[in-house]
Amino acid sequence: MTRNGNESWLDMFLSYTQNVEAPTAFRLWVGISVISAALQRKVWVNFPEHLVTVYPNLYVVLTAPPGVCRKGTIINAGERMLRRLKGPYLLANDITREKMLREMREHPVETTINGELVRHHSVTCVAEEFSTLLGTRDVDMLVTLTKLWNADDLYKYSTKTSGEDEIPNFYITLLAGTTPQWLSSSLPKEAIGGGFTSRIVFVCETKRGKARSLTEDIMDAETLELEGPLLRMLGDRIFKQKGEVLWTPEAGEWYTDWYKDLMSSEPSIQDIRFHDYIFGRKPIIAWKVAICLAASDGTVDRNGNTVITEGTMQQAVGMLNVLEDNMPHAFGGYGQSELSEVQYQVWQVIDRDPGITAEGVMSKLIWEIKDKIQFLVMVNNLKMAGRVYEKEEDDVTRYFSKRS
Repeated sequence: MTRNGNESWLDMFLSYTQNVEAPTAFRLWVGISVISAALQRKVWVNFPEHLVTVYPNLYVVLTAPPGVCRKGTIINAGERMLRRLKGPYLLANDITREKMLREMREHPVETTINGELVRHHSVTCVAEEFSTLLGTRDVDMLVTLTKLWNADDLYKYSTKTSGEDEIPNFYITLLAGTTPQWLSSSLPKEAIGGGFTSRIVFVCETKRGKARSLTEDIMDAETLELEGPLLRMLGDRIFKQKGEVLWTPEAGEWYTDWYKDLMSSEPSIQDIRFHDYIFGRKPIIAWKVAICLAASDGTVDRNGNTVITEGTMQQAVGMLNVLEDNMPHAFGGYGQSELSEVQYQVWQVIDRDPGITAEGVMSKLIWEIKDKIQFLVMVNNLKMAGRVYEKEEDDVTRYFSKRS
């Protein structure tokens, strides 16, 4: 295998965005989303024996408390790069289901693949705030996005004016930002865990990557000059790719071993709301990410075909594994108990201020916690779940999160 170029596009994007306060995980997955959008429905991995074809479209949602992790800044950076590429069709940030489907249908893309003219309907939706796309409990939009993720050959739907319509060869990449509070208050119960949310890569953070004011760490000339090469590489190496992506025998063997181990092991996320993701969607998402990584690296065989190697497959799975410890934070306090939402806020306060006392937590959540007895009930629940532990220091009980 050879690499078509000296550097990974994704590595260069991380260097270009190094002064953004957003955590590295946010910057990484925005970069992957940009690649996913640029590839469109022009590349795929095929498994004919299983009647499965995987396209690299992804739903990535950056999740963090409001105003903490600069998710909007890095999302806008990714969107700006796609607009400057002037290739992928970007939907409006605030769009209804009806308009989204109409724009998909009315903006076909024609691509010649292996001498054959192929028409596909590839679009990208970037929403700095997920709420502008989904609204509140918009079941019709949720059902539609769930179906579109599959990137099937045909999508049929009913319209208010013309009866039934259809979109062949569709493809949508979604990049959005949100807060745990919004997800827990706005998504219907049916969407949590299965269906829609199991198809999403939730990138969850509670702390910013670094604190940098707008007037410090001015980007040096060398970093600023990366924008031009980034755009050229995105256009020449990634956007122009088309055709089937191959995988080496070693990559296939490694994936088989990993898949069988995954299916026979305890779930890596104990939270039952993520079991459909782990056992149902993660194996397919791993291939989607692997396609994006192979395109970023420009790994090709002697015939110029893009190839997924064993190392690429391991990297894709590893990148997903890293996210799993934080994924349960996506839904925050969503639960059956009336204490669920406040209980999550208690955990957030302890996580941000390791060693805080009961009085310290109460002072920050005075309008949420009824009394100290209720606080102790919630802390005990968090301790039993392994989310919080306590230490006695100078006859004072101090609380720490599992990560502190």
